Parts: sequence; C-alpha cells; structure tokens
Amino acid sequence: MLASDAPHLAIDRMRRLPAERREGFNGRELFAVLAGSSKPEAGAYLVELSRTLPPSARSWPELIQALSASDHHACRARLLELAVTPTVAQAHGEALRREFVNAAQSDPNFIIALQAQLQSMDDSARTIFIHTLSELESEAAMLALLDLEDLRPVARTLEQMVRGIALGEVPAGNLGAHYLVPRAANRVRRRLAVLLVGESRAHRAIAAHVLA
Repeated sequence: MLASDAPHLAIDRMRRLPAERREGFNGRELFAVLAGSSKPEAGAYLVELSRTLPPSARSWPELIQALSASDHHACRARLLELAVTPTVAQAHGEALRREFVNAAQSDPNFIIALQAQLQSMDDSARTIFIHTLSELESEAAMLALLDLEDLRPVARTLEQMVRGIALGEVPAGNLGAHYLVPRAANRVRRRLAVLLVGESRAHRAIAAHVLA
C-alpha cells in the first residue's frame, strides 16, 4: 500500500502498530520498508519516528540506519540534528558515527551540510562530526577541520589524517602488496602553509608538526 497512490493510508496503519513493534528489534523491518520507499510520506514518517521514539528503545540503531539509507533530504538533515541531541548521541553515538560515514561517502551534499554545521558547534558536540571527517580521509574533510577556529582539540586527528591523504597505495604484484607513493594534496599543503605564517603560535606549531 505504501507504493500505491494512497501512501498516507499505509502510514496511518503503521502509526496504529503496537509501540513494542516500533521500539523493539522488529522495528528494523518497518524502518527498512520506509527507507526503501521513494514516497515523501515515508521519509516524513521516519523523521516523525525519530522525534517520538523513546531514547531507551532498542530499535534506535536500526532507525538511525534507515534515516541514513533514505533518499529523502529531511532524513539526512535529521541525522545531523540527532548528533547534537544529547539523549540520542550519548546512548547511540556508535550507530550515528557509522551512519554519518556511510551518508558522507554516498552523498556529497551530506558532507557539505556536515562541514557547515561543524563551524557553529562547541567542542563537546563535535565528536561525531570530527570522527566522520577523520574516517573519510579526503582533502575536503581535512580542510573542514583546518578551518576550525581552534585546532588544538583536533591536532592529533589532523596528524593521523594527513598520512592517508598524503600517501597513496599502488598495487605491487598479485600478492595483495602495495607501494606507498606520495599524493599531491595541494589544497591541504597550501592551507597548512598559510597557518605556518599565521598569527596563532599554537596553529603554527600544529601546522609544522603535520607537515613534518
């Protein structure tokens, strides 16, 4: 019925399901159906569930996965909101981190939104966002971190990221071995060069260490 011309009737039936169906492990079946639907009503109902599901519900990881898998913009936007919702982020941070990475790898618009929101957050709320960017190991992700006003909380992350960005792997034979070869990473190098001559002593030291 969700795929019919009257998807609102299917959503209405879903709303009438017992709460334990949505809040227990069986919720994954319901969420998967909604995530796979192209109907706007399906995306809207996933967002609705994310606002009404109790924080203690066992189905939260599956709901987070469904929000990430859905093609509806509102679902991806809701993921960003959940990362700064203390009750959800504290209880289900690992699921959020995993799906943030999945969403950022498959949707360029998601990483743009993630980067924009990162600039307006305090340090305590940035954990999931920083983890996602570090997992991506891309120039765009590292540049997003380099644009933060205070680089000291992410200095170690920058050091780890630059290894993956500055070095690439080239297959060596048929045994699964690889050669490490340098990548250009010109945008990151230019940004670090600017920091090297900047006014912040802490940032100069971090830039020098990352470039070493």
